[in-house]
Amino acid sequence: METIFAQLTAFLWSWPLPLALAGTNLMLTLRLRGIQRYGAYAVRLSLQASQAQKGISGFGALATSVGAAMGAGNILGMGVAVTVGGPGAVLWFGVAGVLGMAAQYAESSLSLSSRNTDPEHQNWGGPMLALKKAGYPAIGKLYALFVILASWGTGCVLQARAVVQALNPWHIPASAVIGALVLLSGAVILWGGSGIARASERLVPAMILLYLAGCGGVLLLCRHQIAAAMASICRQAFAIRPLLGAGMGAAIRSGFARGLLAGEAGLGTCGIAAAGADTGPDNQALIAMSAGIWTTLLGMLTGLAITAAGLAFPAQLAGASAGEYTLRVFSLLPGGTGLLAVCLCIFSFTSILGWCYYGQVSARALGGGEKTVRIYKILFLLVLGGALWPDAEMLWIYADLLNGLLALPNLFCLWRLRRQIPGVWLTNRKE
Repeated sequence: METIFAQLTAFLWSWPLPLALAGTNLMLTLRLRGIQRYGAYAVRLSLQASQAQKGISGFGALATSVGAAMGAGNILGMGVAVTVGGPGAVLWFGVAGVLGMAAQYAESSLSLSSRNTDPEHQNWGGPMLALKKAGYPAIGKLYALFVILASWGTGCVLQARAVVQALNPWHIPASAVIGALVLLSGAVILWGGSGIARASERLVPAMILLYLAGCGGVLLLCRHQIAAAMASICRQAFAIRPLLGAGMGAAIRSGFARGLLAGEAGLGTCGIAAAGADTGPDNQALIAMSAGIWTTLLGMLTGLAITAAGLAFPAQLAGASAGEYTLRVFSLLPGGTGLLAVCLCIFSFTSILGWCYYGQVSARALGGGEKTVRIYKILFLLVLGGALWPDAEMLWIYADLLNGLLALPNLFCLWRLRRQIPGVWLTNRKE
């Protein structure tokens, strides 16, 4: 069974799924007439939507989405992308991130137009309700089931293990770390979606500022190589000679795959977060799109810092594995190991909270009301408490497979309902 899972995952993420995601993002970009050009306006809207009359604010929904997307895997994953695909992967990461903003707008628009309210009068929704409203309830429930399974793997177990790994240098027992995560997560989860959003509102901005300071410190340390690093990124992204071999293909494949997953564009989860906001549908779809700006910015800065450090300190980084490359780069900075550990812990914790929110919304969509949601929360904390089972490699395969399966019904939703996506804001806005 493990071999079958591994082969299926390798097939999905080799070319079929990245091509399907990239093609969908390009189609939506063209259909929405380059919605990404309103990125600055979207950021301004998100900063203005910081207060909710009830439930979740627009900024809280955005923070939940960014917090869930920016798990430890995305930060450490840039080291993998650059190591495997070369510096050119950084530019293709940015291209994929910008294209993905159209999918974030589209899936949020569809989710907002089909959302419901719970017994506490809080909004909720996502691709599962958009599919149900369009006459595909079975596919919607399948999507909800995949979200729940992914929340236990991608958003729970792997993030908890990342926290344990980040704190390894201080010899903190893994059981103590997991116990603390269960207690902290449980305390936030008890307050439901609004509690998760409020925690994300406070943690995510601090997380971004702290991590930007770390990247800035690395770039300051390697300041004499920044221009060379940028030239290397551009040169290797469009190199002609490697096109006949593996060079350019590896850069595109590594950068695009990481960029597509960084903001979770095409997975539909951005729409789940957006649907919970207590703001108007047209504005909230744009606010949700701004998540792609932050995830792309952080990823590209990480890639630039990694590339510059590789040029400035080749001897110190020689022999570093793909998975530990980012850690080695930050260790060059005085206090960098501790700073990155703190960032990884916050990244992972907000990812745990965000995926728990996605899971409890999906549990509601499967039926059973509040009882089903309570059962899901208990199971989520139990899975989090057992996050140290031994087969780490199989966990990564499981997570990648679930992410792939999660994208399939959402891509069907985006293509099937593409004519309903532009909405009032785009058709009524005067240029």
